[in-house]
Amino acid sequence: MGFFVAQQYLYTMKIRLTESQINRVLLNEEGESTLYKDENFDMKILGFNKNEGKIVLKPGEDGEIKIELRNFANKPIIFNIVKVSSLITNLKTTNTGKQSEIIRQFLDYTFTVPKTKTGTFSAGFTFVYQIVGSSTQITKSINIPFYREGQDERMYACKSHVNEDLLKEATDWWKTWLNNQATKNRFAKSFKYDTSTVEKHFAEYNKILSQIKMEYVFSDKRNRAWVMPNFLTNGYNLPITINCSMSIDAGRDDLNKLLIHEIQHILDDYHKFHPYSDMDLDTTSGNPKVNTDVLKKNLRSVGFNDTTVQSIIMSYFLRLKNSINHLKHPNEIMSTLSEVRSILKLTPNQKITKEMIIGNYRKGDIMLFICQWLYSGKTLDNFLNFSNSIAMGKPNTTDRNLA
Repeated sequence: MGFFVAQQYLYTMKIRLTESQINRVLLNEEGESTLYKDENFDMKILGFNKNEGKIVLKPGEDGEIKIELRNFANKPIIFNIVKVSSLITNLKTTNTGKQSEIIRQFLDYTFTVPKTKTGTFSAGFTFVYQIVGSSTQITKSINIPFYREGQDERMYACKSHVNEDLLKEATDWWKTWLNNQATKNRFAKSFKYDTSTVEKHFAEYNKILSQIKMEYVFSDKRNRAWVMPNFLTNGYNLPITINCSMSIDAGRDDLNKLLIHEIQHILDDYHKFHPYSDMDLDTTSGNPKVNTDVLKKNLRSVGFNDTTVQSIIMSYFLRLKNSINHLKHPNEIMSTLSEVRSILKLTPNQKITKEMIIGNYRKGDIMLFICQWLYSGKTLDNFLNFSNSIAMGKPNTTDRNLA
């Protein structure tokens, strides 16, 4: 891919990259490297990282590699692989599956490098070739440089990326939120608690925040992180499990909002923030019947444009199919609300407005918040009124200015 083609492609995709970032993309682009060449034929390997000077294999996967041979001679070439490194498995031609073949014009081989081999290493093979009609045989040995990040290296990188500083930022956000008098007032009204009871619970919340830890795993789950509630511990000793497979490439801001979301689950394990009794959500049935035309009309009527509508509907259907629990479970809804207010940088006295949702629909859990609204069956006015009443200590408000 040439520079100008790559530049045009990246800008067409509406990704704002600097000149140096584009150059890094091009430098890291996987290409091919010549393993051997003479006047009779050449041998190239695909997937070679020119920037690293080696083939970079994906962690945890058997790397499949392809080699292409091209005949320059006027006659066919008899080609035979006579010795193979133990680190190369399943070496064969793509057409017959044999290690010995005749190269007429082109010939392709494939092989795999077992996922158990990590770090920097080399592996190769020895081949013999002879032009048909000639008595001369040429023998050559080829070594190929590889690199695959090991589990220890990946874990170190993950822990460095999703680190204690990020956790502190998230717990500090919660401390600021909890120690705001408006939050305490809302809590008192929701549960009809007196001041001493509220202070007792909020002191426990702050203690829990001070002892939260993170654990790290590599999992096939689609979740970036999760908390496993244990009501026997009352919120204590509940780690946030970080799924490094999904979180290692996430941006700092996204990770901050993710941790805020998960901390909500931990605090809720000690004492929920809202009785949930007036959420009026169906938490038992399966997928609701969805009329796409009605959804589009509903979204357009509140101010979303056609492009945004398509994106929201796609996200909603994916949620219905893969993670409906995030749409209907009260605890997930409360966690999403916490994250949304964090994204919008709202204090406990500030309202979520319709304009904020429309203007920031792609950020973090705001898209999920919109999907939760669609699932609720409420009007957007009512959904925002209810969400704001939870955060602002005004249960069952009918203030239509909230949206």
